[in-house]
Amino acid sequence: MQTPPVPGNELQRLQRLWRYTLNDRRHDVALDDLTRQAADLLEAPMATLSLVDESCQWFKSAKGMPFAQTPRDISFCAHTLLNDQPMEVADTHLDPRFADNPQVTEAPFVRYYLGAPLITRDGYALGSLCVLDTQPRQASPLQRQLLVLLAKQVMQYFEQRLDSRFIDAVDHAGIGVWELNADSGDVVRSQAAFRQLGIGDDQPPLTEVAISRYHPDDQPRLRQCLNDAIERQQRFEAVLRLATPPG
Repeated sequence: MQTPPVPGNELQRLQRLWRYTLNDRRHDVALDDLTRQAADLLEAPMATLSLVDESCQWFKSAKGMPFAQTPRDISFCAHTLLNDQPMEVADTHLDPRFADNPQVTEAPFVRYYLGAPLITRDGYALGSLCVLDTQPRQASPLQRQLLVLLAKQVMQYFEQRLDSRFIDAVDHAGIGVWELNADSGDVVRSQAAFRQLGIGDDQPPLTEVAISRYHPDDQPRLRQCLNDAIERQQRFEAVLRLATPPG
């Protein structure tokens, strides 16, 4: 068995995985339809939507698999991280990378694998949408192409979920999500609200200096949050002054 090589951009890849909050290992029922479509595409008994971190792969959605995760060193999907094209293993018994893999020699007795990488907008593979069978086989070019399209639909779902988190943050800026610290003037996070949004609560106060520490793709949205929160605070203070009797 061959342990999957680590991609050269592994640190950046993991940062993307965490940024999408995809290190949440809970099953996501919203993805089950796409996983079933992948299995139906090849009339195969198994399909998974696998994400790979530094130590394991886990399934955000799966059909026909007897477990929810595996160590990374026996993961088929970890091999798909190395390329932006689908990886096919027509017969695992004939492939030295997988012939003695526990997933081949024991349940679920994988004999065939086809996986399409899940690639972010900036080109990093987070895992794969894959189809598995207990019999050797080979996909047609059309089946490979359709699996890639399903993988892109999965990534569209992840991208929309990422975007919606920041839209929510902007919409609620200054009201339970972003709070202005009257002493320092910094806009700070409401930790409970950000936990609900799935955004880490261990970041520094939101100042122009702090914004520069975030991922470049996030900075415009965070700057908007900062501006919105300050504007709301200023309006609140103006109303408070009008409502407060002099003296």
